Amino acid sequence: MRNRLIPDEFRRGLDWYAFLAACVLFDPPETALWEFASYGTWPPYGVLPWEPPWDPDEDTDTSHNVEVLPIKWLGDLEIVEETQKRFWGSIVEEIGERYLKPQGLDVWAVVDQILKDTPRILNERSDAWLRNQPRPYIEVDENTTKERVVEAFQAITAGQKTRPLTGRGRRDPLIAVEASILRDQHGRSYEQLAERYGWEDPTRASKYIARGREIRAAVGQKSVEF
Repeated sequence: MRNRLIPDEFRRGLDWYAFLAACVLFDPPETALWEFASYGTWPPYGVLPWEPPWDPDEDTDTSHNVEVLPIKWLGDLEIVEETQKRFWGSIVEEIGERYLKPQGLDVWAVVDQILKDTPRILNERSDAWLRNQPRPYIEVDENTTKERVVEAFQAITAGQKTRPLTGRGRRDPLIAVEASILRDQHGRSYEQLAERYGWEDPTRASKYIARGREIRAAVGQKSVEF
């Protein structure tokens, strides 16, 4: 569920396993969606340094908290790929020596036959490669200046087809859904909603309620496949 539903840039810094486990075990309480959504989250701060043997893809290590910034630690991907190839190649070779060679079978001939008989295996790999489109990253080391980072950022953004518009922040869709439920199904007043969400102007609730109704109507027309 995490890998299929959560965008990669939001996976780090939150205990998604705890939250998704709660979703499996319980129906989210419609009058406390905001509290339910906070289950498993960690307070963000700073930038997480690379400190082996810490695993950057491990979400259950509560000794580390990380601000969700566009920062990712990457090794040399060519080295990673070559290491994986050698690793699995050695495994296959060892299987061949131990179990297939005594039967007069060549392990790589067996592999070739499997791939020929089961094209799905190669197709799934090709599909995964196509989905994993390359994205630009700015490499920073001890010799990289702030000016060079800014230049790199400008060069990358200049090539982007679209850029998000700046301006007033969008209404939180979760609060919008919850506010519309509290209003429509539980009769909460604008004043009560303003007190719950800390709004100084109670009339602000009307726009959240309208947005929440739109979201609920749209979700009601779709089904989510897990």
